Amino acid sequence: MNTPSSKKSSFRKKWVLAVFPESKDYSVIPINWLVDKEKLAEGAIKFCRWPLTRVTSNELKDAVDPEPLWETYRVKVVGRSKTYDNFSKAWHQKFIEESSATENEEITKKKEKKSYDSDSDESNNEGNSGFYIEEKSKSPCVDLQTVNSCPSVYNMLLPMLPSNILTQIDDYSENVEATTTNSSMTHSNTTVSELQITTNLKKKHIASISKRHFKRILKNEKEKCVIQVEKQKMTENINISNTFIADIPIFNSNHGIFDNTSEMVGNNLLNLSKDLSGSQTLNVTQNTLNSCIENISENSNTNLLDKLRHWVLEYKISHNSCNSLLNIMRSEGLKVPKDVRTLMRTPKTHEICNMTNGTYIHLGFENMLIPVLELYHNNVGIFDNNLKIGINIDGLPLVKSSKSQIWPILVSILNFKELHTNVFPIGIFHGYQKPQSVEEFFNPFVSDILKVLKDGLYVCGKLLNVEISNIVCDAPAKSFLLNVKSHNAYFGCTSCVEEGTYLQNRISFLGTESKLRTDESFRKQFDDDYHKGDSPLLNLPINITEVVCLDYMHNVCLGVTKRLIEFWVRGKKDIRLADEKKRQINNELIKLRTYMPSEFARLPRSIDDIEYFKATELRNFVMYTGAFVLQGKLKKAFYNHFMLLVFAVRILACAETCQTLNDIASQLLKKFVTDYATLYGQHLISYNCHSLIHLPMFSMIHGPLDSFSAFRYENYLQYIKKSLKSTKYPLQEILNRIVEKQKTDNSKFDLYPQLPHLSKEIHQHSLSVLELSDTVYRKYSLIRTNTTIDTLKEKDKYFMLDDNALVSMVNIVKSKDNSVKFFVKKYLNCKEFCNGPVISSVIIGMYKIKTDEISDIYCVNEKNLKHKCLCVSVGNNLAIMITLCHEINM
Repeated sequence: MNTPSSKKSSFRKKWVLAVFPESKDYSVIPINWLVDKEKLAEGAIKFCRWPLTRVTSNELKDAVDPEPLWETYRVKVVGRSKTYDNFSKAWHQKFIEESSATENEEITKKKEKKSYDSDSDESNNEGNSGFYIEEKSKSPCVDLQTVNSCPSVYNMLLPMLPSNILTQIDDYSENVEATTTNSSMTHSNTTVSELQITTNLKKKHIASISKRHFKRILKNEKEKCVIQVEKQKMTENINISNTFIADIPIFNSNHGIFDNTSEMVGNNLLNLSKDLSGSQTLNVTQNTLNSCIENISENSNTNLLDKLRHWVLEYKISHNSCNSLLNIMRSEGLKVPKDVRTLMRTPKTHEICNMTNGTYIHLGFENMLIPVLELYHNNVGIFDNNLKIGINIDGLPLVKSSKSQIWPILVSILNFKELHTNVFPIGIFHGYQKPQSVEEFFNPFVSDILKVLKDGLYVCGKLLNVEISNIVCDAPAKSFLLNVKSHNAYFGCTSCVEEGTYLQNRISFLGTESKLRTDESFRKQFDDDYHKGDSPLLNLPINITEVVCLDYMHNVCLGVTKRLIEFWVRGKKDIRLADEKKRQINNELIKLRTYMPSEFARLPRSIDDIEYFKATELRNFVMYTGAFVLQGKLKKAFYNHFMLLVFAVRILACAETCQTLNDIASQLLKKFVTDYATLYGQHLISYNCHSLIHLPMFSMIHGPLDSFSAFRYENYLQYIKKSLKSTKYPLQEILNRIVEKQKTDNSKFDLYPQLPHLSKEIHQHSLSVLELSDTVYRKYSLIRTNTTIDTLKEKDKYFMLDDNALVSMVNIVKSKDNSVKFFVKKYLNCKEFCNGPVISSVIIGMYKIKTDEISDIYCVNEKNLKHKCLCVSVGNNLAIMITLCHEINM
């Protein structure tokens, strides 16, 4: 959080009491913060300068001079226009004024309440002194008055059932002849339509009530109407006379639509009566009517159970809470299970294996993947019947108060990106430390995957070949899986044979041109100082040194970028930022929050909180925000060095440039590592910094950085952690949640996000080229890139087209043939953001534009939209525009 400048005030300090009219907050304000210091009369409205962030009493006491970036606010002078030379006295008087204002406000409220009560009492005594004119009801309902002597009943009290249901099934199977008389509606001053006859009683849906309650409703309905009942001798038939009144439609005031189920039941009874002619009799048995009701209830009950299952999974409801809800629903007559385990179809048995220092459960590759592939085999975007998978292994601590941890083996389908939750657990280990033996831990998975690699997967009669594309781990998990020395050992690099140097109590990797490791050298264990033993990966038909790749989430974001910011914030004096520069950077990061597009889950915050930064925040800093918030604040040598990393990461993150400009990215990263030793010290070139020189090699093999990153796996690990309610039996509980989710998702799986492509129709617009059948919308969801367009939000309206033109969205139009067109304005003056170290910033999608030089409106299609952009206004009709190059919703 930034604070006011530490620059001392140049005159004698004085303070005045004032209140902010909008928020009614009292404060002590330094005189030098006021724009106009003359005529400080009580009640005078003045303008004062105020910092952008929270201000403490110490900062008010210092009374520093205002900065140009401070905002201007209206204040009202209080305290008899007295100025104070002593801050403590002014601060004490502030509390007195504030408490006095609070008391006055409470007294005013009490007076108003007393006045209201006295008025109410007087109105109650006016009953016999004159006429009381009733306020005209705003309700369109009228009174129902029967023709005969039955008293009128206000229709708001009628039950939510058709008034033509005039019979009930007697429990004693008696012959009942029900005869009805005609009824009519009378009113004096209004014409009433069918839709105006309504009811507001809170009645349950007729499809969800029990048989006994349904009988009770019929009985009550019978008692409210005039029915002449003549009991006759007991026979097997029920004779119903052919005199029925017209059916009154049921209108549900809560939803504004007809209650279809109630209307259907009423119409069925009416149709039965109309089929009777003269002396015809209808044999209606109780079982027939009850079976009809049961069928309706059963269909509704099935939908209810499905909704409950999705609700429990989505909001991670505890079993106790759900059981309590089920009991309430059962007490209201709903057919739901007694226990949540029955509802969620929780497995009753668990096949858990004991290991040396923990327990392990294997879910199975085919068991987890085939149900999803079979459900949507026609929509799976798999080419040449080849299924590419990624594997991840990482440790996850379950709670902070214990060493309890799990080590899941996760798999994702890399060429099935339409599936928005494409991470599947295959095996999970639980213990109080990492697995002691990598063979014991990983061999069940190896045996399972070898069978799948050999035989393939049969999905709806179609054979899919499976290929292991990459294995992603952080440095400790990678060394554990490969069974090699740790990353901080002398030969700790998993990509080259560079030997580390011991400098200032740490291992540093200074070389950049060492020989790379190969699959042959790994399998034959040429380097005795690197290997600790055999790895279970030796049994897999893969190129180990290429498939086990670097992860830029841990390497670049949590590794190098976080370390650089720590140097600038808390490093040595010749490296760290001056307090004034750091405050400016923090201010600009806070201002950026309103410019960040909707695709950014985490908004920028102060770099003082660097120890709490998540990987996504660090990715946003290195790829988007850091380049312009550091410009002019960080020393030029450090800024130019940081831009080497920015250019290289943006090249490798973009699918268009990760291979065509791979050599340039390699040059930039090697120069970054070399200059790192000069600027920050040789002893700080750790494993993460050294590994940057190998990142382009893996990008050349696997594609953009996000195609072999750990972001998607980390999201799933957090899902597992949040679904755990108790650590007593963690492995069993995690398995139960996984199986419940699999059964629920497979019953009705959503392959694509349930968001409308078009939403929020606009009725008033300025486009004159539209036809009468065209419809204008505000929002559009691009499923192909998982981005959103919003023409009324500045942060969601900027795009780059396929011809590299930068445009601003004006309107989204849907034509009569359901095609969608986008009306845009093109920026005519676009220049490079900065002079790059090797290439122009235009190549990596960073521009500086003139916002006042713009073209006329023209039309483009969805296929012309290439990248969404972050656009930040910097004043003087200038803005910085940066394309979003990372994969959205990872």
